Amino acid sequence: MNLKIIKKDNLDTKIIMRTISLIIFFDKNKKILLQDRTGISKFGEEWGYFGGSVEKNETPKQTIIRETKEELDFDLINFNFKYIGKHDIVFCNKQFF
Repeated sequence: MNLKIIKKDNLDTKIIMRTISLIIFFDKNKKILLQDRTGISKFGEEWGYFGGSVEKNETPKQTIIRETKEELDFDLINFNFKYIGKHDIVFCNKQFF
């Protein structure tokens, strides 16, 4: 994880940049399963997908397998994963530091 400090309006603001891997579960009717983040939110989100930070020497697929086990106690065995893209997210909120 990279941590940078920038100056804005004479305030020090910390910015976190990290690599994450997410999985989207959906059914045949294209209904998406979301995680209720109430009580566990780190950045003010109420709902989210399952997944998390890619750890050192871990592939995005390994992250999904590990995070799914941690968050849902579900083993992803013989599943096909489809890469749908990359999106960079920067977290910048002083209350979390």
